Amino acid sequence: MQLFEETGAYLRGHFRLTSGLHSGEYLQCAKVLAHPPYAERLGRELADRLTPLLAGAQVFAVVSPAIGGIVIGHEVARALGSLALFTERDASTNQMTLRRGFDDRQSDGRADSRTRDFNFARTCCDVRRRKTSSVVGTQ
Repeated sequence: MQLFEETGAYLRGHFRLTSGLHSGEYLQCAKVLAHPPYAERLGRELADRLTPLLAGAQVFAVVSPAIGGIVIGHEVARALGSLALFTERDASTNQMTLRRGFDDRQSDGRADSRTRDFNFARTCCDVRRRKTSSVVGTQ
């Protein structure tokens, strides 16, 4: 929390979340992730929390949602020594999907990055499951 407070990323007020819920507090992750040393530290801490869930399995890729999850997904992937992929919304179907040439030969989707909203995390997992991948965990 200290990093969020130092960077002005911990906000207080009235917020309507994308889920429709309301909150008196909000973490504006982009503000803290704008500082590369902080992004690297938070990515390593998330990777450290995911490691016990992996039970020794190799992580081929971390899949995160564009645009808000790209930076932290990249840092988690760096810490795990894996690829960093991201999903984007397909305009024709309105569903999140892997694009830009990312495919199953590059990833089995064994780890998913921390995202700011449960719905985005669930959507990333759904994309990986549609690609017959296994999702180990979300944070």
